[in-house]
Amino acid sequence: MPGRKEADITPMESPHPYEDLPMLVLTGVGRSGTTALRKALSTHPGIISTGHEHNVAFDVLECARRNRTEFSRRYAMQTSDARHDALFRGLLFDLVFPDPQPAAQGRCTMLFTNLFPETATYLTEAFPKAKIVCLVRDGVEVIASRKKHEHFGGDDFERHCRIWTNAADMLAWSQGRDDAMLIRHEHLRADPELLCARIASFVGLENDAGAAKHLCEHTYHPTNHDGPAWASWSSAERRTFEEICSQSMKKLGYTIPWQTEQSRAG
Repeated sequence: MPGRKEADITPMESPHPYEDLPMLVLTGVGRSGTTALRKALSTHPGIISTGHEHNVAFDVLECARRNRTEFSRRYAMQTSDARHDALFRGLLFDLVFPDPQPAAQGRCTMLFTNLFPETATYLTEAFPKAKIVCLVRDGVEVIASRKKHEHFGGDDFERHCRIWTNAADMLAWSQGRDDAMLIRHEHLRADPELLCARIASFVGLENDAGAAKHLCEHTYHPTNHDGPAWASWSSAERRTFEEICSQSMKKLGYTIPWQTEQSRAG
């Protein structure tokens, strides 16, 4: 309301009881193993988790970020930056954890939502105790799986490709940061004990064998392929993948399999 002073705005109720706890944020493009890792980490006794995806968290974070950075929105802000961030922190926790239970010392909360670099940057500024784990997977495997998924399958091929390239953007964003960790899908099965121990240490928790055991014993929404994952792709789809994803595949250390096969044949 024009003319209102910050002191006139009724403050929110007392801070959410989880706001002072460390926060683990798991992010990754759908079909990268995010469900398996999220479910496994939710079994850790030191992690407070609803066990669900939190797409609303991205919505809240992106709204807050735009308010703080877009000129027209920032010009209209009626609060200080600190109060603005505090209000959005409270909103996010109230939406994700509306019925908090008493939390023991040393525990942490966990959110799962896909992030873009700009949103991730704002998250780490507004939530100083947040640690972000970025899960990535070979783009061919992700897109092949998305094409067969009951929810993602309706998207066109180009959209799948453009969504996946965010994995490389998050790789670039995470490098050199002590509040971000990049992990790969192939490590979920190759060495789950080490992977879960690394994540626990990253957020200041003791390792718990249950998370790794869960990864070993559970599979979520597996995708079955007859032959290589890309075998059913048309020539046009392969060209689209090359045009959009080649640089991201290279940055992440993956190769395009049909190009490798052609090279061997040559």
